[in-house]
Amino acid sequence: MHQPIYREVLREAWFFAWRNKVLWVFGFFAGLMMSGGIYDLGFKMFGRVTSLGSAWRAVSQGMPLESALGLPDKFRGTSQLFALENAWMIAAILVFFVVGLGLIWLSISSQGALISAAAGKAKNKLLPAGDAFTLGMHKFWPLLGINVSLKVTIALLVMFTTFPLFLLLSSSVAL
Repeated sequence: MHQPIYREVLREAWFFAWRNKVLWVFGFFAGLMMSGGIYDLGFKMFGRVTSLGSAWRAVSQGMPLESALGLPDKFRGTSQLFALENAWMIAAILVFFVVGLGLIWLSISSQGALISAAAGKAKNKLLPAGDAFTLGMHKFWPLLGINVSLKVTIALLVMFTTFPLFLLLSSSVAL
């Protein structure tokens, strides 16, 4: 059996994707997960929520919001501009959380849709986009597990490769 070489596989994948432009949408959302965009957004949102949480505690104890957020002096005294109601802050946090979870779901389901479409192409069947997405949704949990384990593995590899450099640059270890 003839094994396709890398160029042939890339050329075939290019023509397949060019003829099925709906896969580009799936590729966009799947790329969000693989590029780290979703995780970066999640970590940034978590950092903001925790900083808002400390600001929230300070405001609930009577400190002005602009002081609790550490705004420069020129913004102090403009509490009407920076005042947030309790319900609005909770609603904003919930909206960000729901949107983040929705993007993660959409990204992983899109990965499954791309895999399903490629498997259908390998069997000489062209799956409609809706069917491919449905198959991708059914494989959400296994794909989530693979994505999480991949990100943890990458984080551990980065940690293990940078730790010696950290020790080398720290002042407690002599050259």
